[in-house]
Amino acid sequence: MQALINSGTTGVFINKAFVNKHHLNTYKISFSIPVYNIDRILNKIDKISKVVNIVLWYKTYMKWTLLAVLSFDK
Repeated sequence: MQALINSGTTGVFINKAFVNKHHLNTYKISFSIPVYNIDRILNKIDKISKVVNIVLWYKTYMKWTLLAVLSFDK
């Protein structure tokens, strides 16, 4: 599977639609985390309530990481 990673954030996110399309396993976290947009306004579309535990790799570099599941849709 190939994916585009956007490093312009202070967290590591994955699109909820991508998670659903590829049937990735998610894990519910104990409390929802609010998300703020770049203009410091609360994101009203979604909060972080689930994560995906996944391996990211590039050539010989490999790392397990948790990605916060977030809806990027309007």
